[in-house]
Amino acid sequence: MSHAPDAPVDPGHWIAVHLFHQGDLDALLLDAVVPAVTDLARSGRAHGHFFLRYWEGGPHLRVRVRAAGPPGDASRRTERELVERWNDWLERHPSPRAVDEDAYLRFATESAAREGLPAYEPWRGLHDCAEPRTYRPEHARYGSGASLDAVERHFMAASRCAGTLLAGRPGLAERLSAGFAVLLLAWTVVEPDADRRLACLRAGAEAWRRMLGPDYDTEGFDRAYERSRTALVRRAGHLLDAGPTLRPDGAEGPLGSWHRSVSRLHGELEVLERDGEFAPALDALRDDPSLLSLPGPRTALTVNRCAHLMCNRLGLYGPQEALLRHFAARACGDLSGAGAGARRR
Repeated sequence: MSHAPDAPVDPGHWIAVHLFHQGDLDALLLDAVVPAVTDLARSGRAHGHFFLRYWEGGPHLRVRVRAAGPPGDASRRTERELVERWNDWLERHPSPRAVDEDAYLRFATESAAREGLPAYEPWRGLHDCAEPRTYRPEHARYGSGASLDAVERHFMAASRCAGTLLAGRPGLAERLSAGFAVLLLAWTVVEPDADRRLACLRAGAEAWRRMLGPDYDTEGFDRAYERSRTALVRRAGHLLDAGPTLRPDGAEGPLGSWHRSVSRLHGELEVLERDGEFAPALDALRDDPSLLSLPGPRTALTVNRCAHLMCNRLGLYGPQEALLRHFAARACGDLSGAGAGARRR
């Protein structure tokens, strides 16, 4: 269903802080970032936030806080308070220096090549420190105006959902399970036709195989899939048939909330793309041209990116997300084969 775009995000502005830490980023998020932004929201000084994990300059969290009101003295005070509070936490929770300049340069060179970045931030030895930065919206990906507002609303909702999931201190198996659900739920939004959805999932997995090269362990991924095949196919069938998972009491859980948010984003961008008001370049589709065949390729690409970013927020990185995309394509293929067999009988 298409949705008319909502009114713009509250006319405050974004405060951006990068928190460099080579320890447990979940602890940094849950014990330092979330309490601080919650306090700001309760006092009416902020209207939301979103976060990502990133590598450039060293391992860190990128936190964006929607400060109330226009730029000025009040927002500068808020920024200073956040930086001081988070630097105090980092000083009291020092992390090991596991990444040195040589390790960073090797990793950064590979990561920049995968992401198509022409350059990356040089090594500055940043460690256990919070730095204010300038928020630069990705207009080349998300446009401006109504489309950017819609994306930023989803980023805030997705960050709340991720925070709720991470608050349970999930292990890797639980994170992988949530990531698998996110990837499939995104495609229930983008492409309701099972055959076209399967073709796109397979093309997407192949795009990740090309991007990761030798890190895409096809044989290992297949062995892992076979070990859990029955459970994965059953879960995929439930997600594709029922949509978001509800708790036994009928209340919407964080995965359901994420699905609802990304569905709304899809509807808003679909209207804008159809009207020519969401028209970023399609260069990013060069590695996955299957999306070009969809009615709204820019909207489809954005929802697919949102699934990727949710995996990031859950602490799942390249090879792990590639594994899940491999699983999703294979499970949907098995579901399709089972359905075809049932029709033949």
